[in-house]
Amino acid sequence: MLILMAQVLGLVSIPSDSVRAEPPFPVVAQPSLPDDLDVLHGDFRLDRKSPSVHISFVGTGARIDAGAVRFLEIGETDLSTQAGDHIWLRISNNSIWTISFRTYGTYTGPSPEMVEVSEGKFTFALPDGAEAGVSYSVRKENGEYLPSGSHSAILSWLPSGRSVIFSVDRKHLKKGRVVFVDFQYQWEADESYSYNREPIHRTQFHSYRLPD
Repeated sequence: MLILMAQVLGLVSIPSDSVRAEPPFPVVAQPSLPDDLDVLHGDFRLDRKSPSVHISFVGTGARIDAGAVRFLEIGETDLSTQAGDHIWLRISNNSIWTISFRTYGTYTGPSPEMVEVSEGKFTFALPDGAEAGVSYSVRKENGEYLPSGSHSAILSWLPSGRSVIFSVDRKHLKKGRVVFVDFQYQWEADESYSYNREPIHRTQFHSYRLPD
């Protein structure tokens, strides 16, 4: 029943009493933090040379078909290595917190793990390096936005220090265009927060960053 709840609701609640129950899967370990980390002064990056959350170019390959993604996916890395004209990008979580963004399925990897996103609440963790159908938006050079992907998406969680790769239609990164991924930090997962009340966090990739 706990596993079914995790798949349907995205979260498993564990009672926070004196004898705390264990989640049904192993919990992701927190990565080692840099010695000079200074959260009080706004620096919460694992790597001081990179942004807290960022998107980078991977290569070209076959595409992820958002309409064909099943509810539960392993996130196998085979499409990005196949011949194709779609652009593959990597979204990296360089912050000390888990982040969430929308994907077209739940990706667990061959050995599912869970991550604690708030006190006593656990959810499936995105496996590091997996191919994932990440929901993104596109801004044209004139400022207009283009719809992309599927209308059906769920919230997925990327632990600190991990990254996943996703495919983007080449036309979405024509000259002057920008691809965006909206995300939130785990401390915004509390019941008092929601997407329509908190500021929007957004990481982006500009077309000029593509190799010639």
